[in-house]
Amino acid sequence: MRGELNGKTNDQLKNIHFENSDLLWDYLINMQRRENRFKELIYRGHADAEWLLIPTIYRFKYTSGLNFPKYTTQIAEQQLKDEFYLLKHFIYGCDEVGVSVPNDSIEFRNRNLSDIKIQEYCRQPSTWPSDELIEPMVMARLHGLPTRLLDWSRNPFVAVYFAVTDALRMQNRWLSGQKIAIFVLSIDKEFRDSNNQFRILHVRGSISTNVVAQQGLFTLNPIIEDRKEPMVIKSFEDFLNDQSSLVKLTIPIEESLNLFYLCNKFNCNAARLFPNADGACMYSIDQYLSMEAYRVS
Repeated sequence: MRGELNGKTNDQLKNIHFENSDLLWDYLINMQRRENRFKELIYRGHADAEWLLIPTIYRFKYTSGLNFPKYTTQIAEQQLKDEFYLLKHFIYGCDEVGVSVPNDSIEFRNRNLSDIKIQEYCRQPSTWPSDELIEPMVMARLHGLPTRLLDWSRNPFVAVYFAVTDALRMQNRWLSGQKIAIFVLSIDKEFRDSNNQFRILHVRGSISTNVVAQQGLFTLNPIIEDRKEPMVIKSFEDFLNDQSSLVKLTIPIEESLNLFYLCNKFNCNAARLFPNADGACMYSIDQYLSMEAYRVS
């Protein structure tokens, strides 16, 4: 549940600030207790409260070093083609290493990866991606491919973990007054009925053990421009009809170490959230960074 790309988050967004880690932790616990079967709360963490809720595909051209045009000048048709071929090459790359892709078959590829299909998408950009491509796109996102998905968790402490470990990785660049943020999105039937521009995606756990461990789900930002219209970068909350359903919780970035200790105490760490050898490596690095932060605090 990580975010990047600096900017100014929407001033109309409800913001609740906490001065210390215990207050934020208790608030999140109480939020979980108040959740009922008619309403679902999902969470996302940012190491910098100024980072926008922008999918990785929009950040990609700013951070990859590739000489692409900026998205303020890129037309929707070209944007769609970039995403289509990134995903198509990911699927073919999985062939090269012998990794299975969800829903895969000869028929699946003929329906979804052909030149005819990309032409259909270009005529109607809002239809991208098809339902059959959602799970391959989720798999690609989980392995680092830029997509128009934003990842969230049903567990608030998973969001805290991602925010604070990102913050610890950049502790030599902390600024005075900098904050981390936890976004809380409240979903019920009324919310789903009134917010139909984007999609909330629950995917099968068989796609990745990470999805299960992180209690993960995703939102899909749509392409709303016509094929020849310029793309405009829009943050997630810009698609909400009622922004009261989204709350941003902030806390001074200096509280990251205390929050990291709380995450560890509740078994919310890289080894648990990435249940493989990569997670063990991340766990080791997280512990090292926390010791470095403790030494300079």
